[in-house]
Amino acid sequence: MLNDPTQFVGIDIGSKAHEVCVVDRGKSRKRSITSNPADHARFIKTLDPARCRVVMEATGVYHLDLAIGLVEAGIAVMVINPRTAHHFMKALGKRSSTDAISAQALSEFAQRMKFKPWTPPPPAWLEFRAIARQINRLKKDETRAKNRVHALEATRNHSSLILRDEKDGLRALGQRIERLLEAAAEAIAQSEELKRLLGHLTVAKGFRETSIIPILGELLLLPRTMSGKQCASHAGLDVRLKRSGASVEGKPRLSKAGNAYLRAPFFMPMLSVIQHEPLAKAHFERLVARGKTRKQAIGALMRKYLTGFWSAIRHDQPFDTSKLFAPQ
Repeated sequence: MLNDPTQFVGIDIGSKAHEVCVVDRGKSRKRSITSNPADHARFIKTLDPARCRVVMEATGVYHLDLAIGLVEAGIAVMVINPRTAHHFMKALGKRSSTDAISAQALSEFAQRMKFKPWTPPPPAWLEFRAIARQINRLKKDETRAKNRVHALEATRNHSSLILRDEKDGLRALGQRIERLLEAAAEAIAQSEELKRLLGHLTVAKGFRETSIIPILGELLLLPRTMSGKQCASHAGLDVRLKRSGASVEGKPRLSKAGNAYLRAPFFMPMLSVIQHEPLAKAHFERLVARGKTRKQAIGALMRKYLTGFWSAIRHDQPFDTSKLFAPQ
């Protein structure tokens, strides 16, 4: 870690371009760089590894290439949750939100807040997460395609051509998912750590391996210092309250301000968990009896299971349902 940094960089990450704010010995300058690797390399050369700190948001996959390039150049990087950046901007009193303003706020974050250097994940883990995310995306497409086929078959006056086309598309999606699952299985077979961690999660009732793989792909890359509460916030499974004075109080909702790739694979398995896991079913029924809607109760179970899975990864131990629920 740097002893006396004097160059602070905030980077607002976009899919095609990044806004940058560099504060060097008190002087601020702003610029834009594209997501092109060559542009990344040119920008990195303008920074001084001996006295530079960089802060950026974790934005999908778009921050990874630049963050890895910075670390490889010997530059200290901190990657933060977009929600953390949002709250920091509010604390600064920023009423407007543009990419340039966000980059400036991130440079201030680098100057004022405790700096936690980011460590790049192993290349094999990045490849595994890429496979897991593609499985996640294709599973969503498959669900939509199944719904369209069901809707067409339920209608008497449907087009037989369109129905055949939808079924062909559904079959192709299934083949693509199977191919990616085979690639994921091959990656797991080549890594004792991946094999062990997957085994820790597959003991959970109600979860198929097709759901576990996308979850593991996301959890692999999280810092082990992250708490269960922080992990839930990262996935957007924390509760958002709306209160103002004594007269305004909205219903608690999941914030959904986080990693959708980590949140999405939990929903459908929860329906199975409620049926086949007695402790989870009892907890769900207690929540409903206390006035929670079914959707709110499922959200609470998703949060509990995520923290349980994260604990299994952090402590390198098999998932244990009994640790999630207090004895009644």
